[in-house]
Amino acid sequence: MKPLQAFELLISAEKKYNFFDGFKLLYCPWDNISSSNIAFISLNPGDAPENAELRMVSDERGNSYEIEMDITKSPINEQFMKLCDFLGNKPSDFLTGAAIPFRSNNWESLNKEQKIAGVEIGVSLWKELLGSNVKKIIVTGEEACKMVLKIKSAELKLSIPSKWGNSYLKKYVATDETEIFSIPHLSRYRLFSRKESIKQLEILFNINKTNKKTLDKTYTMPKNETIEYRPNDRFKRSDKVIDSRCKPHNVARWEWIGLDGKKFSEIDARNSEYRKHTANGVKKFILNESPISSHLDYDIESEYIDYIKSK
Repeated sequence: MKPLQAFELLISAEKKYNFFDGFKLLYCPWDNISSSNIAFISLNPGDAPENAELRMVSDERGNSYEIEMDITKSPINEQFMKLCDFLGNKPSDFLTGAAIPFRSNNWESLNKEQKIAGVEIGVSLWKELLGSNVKKIIVTGEEACKMVLKIKSAELKLSIPSKWGNSYLKKYVATDETEIFSIPHLSRYRLFSRKESIKQLEILFNINKTNKKTLDKTYTMPKNETIEYRPNDRFKRSDKVIDSRCKPHNVARWEWIGLDGKKFSEIDARNSEYRKHTANGVKKFILNESPISSHLDYDIESEYIDYIKSK
């Protein structure tokens, strides 16, 4: 397949299925299709950075995660760079792209028809993009992994906890001996900033000793804290429908954050509404002397809150 053919296919699908936010297939130069032996595939592109090209088949400037580090709000860029350090690869080594190339604010904002069409188009494109030279595929997010497994017939060889919530790290081996590594989506799960998770990643990738450069950049978590959020980082209520089994005090804090969102400094403030919870009908303040990050981690992991990293 030539770049123009891919572009025309995506333009046609964009009109047919009402994908209004543009598309991006490869986060690297087109030539990486033939030169790379390792691939990194995420689910689909989010909102484009300011002044970015909305419709791209490939990024001829280089690896998008590296180039856009200073202008993106998504944590995935930083996590991808730490992944490179962890594996001892350069960003330019990777065939990098999106399983479903159409942009959206998040996966849940696409309707059923768009999701089905997006997967079908992604499968048809990546069948050609993943040539015989690619021997290792890293997939971030369960939906993206499902798509890759539609292309590569593979057997599950390893499944271990990521040490972040209830998420898992998985390794598959395809019939053509391609290794497929499935990890939680790095925009939500910053695995390469968590020492407990890095130990699990060592097992997944069969690395005996953690790359010192990665450890030097790893955030050391105090007790009861899991992520170092910054004062201007924002959090907002996601589009996920709240399960009727969710506890009322969790629902209350999600609704308080709201669709417009709140800064971390507001959420972490002493006696903030977020710190309140209901127990036996009595409102209390929780963790006034402790970090609130673990509760935010839970809300992000459960996908009821979206995290927007500040610049």
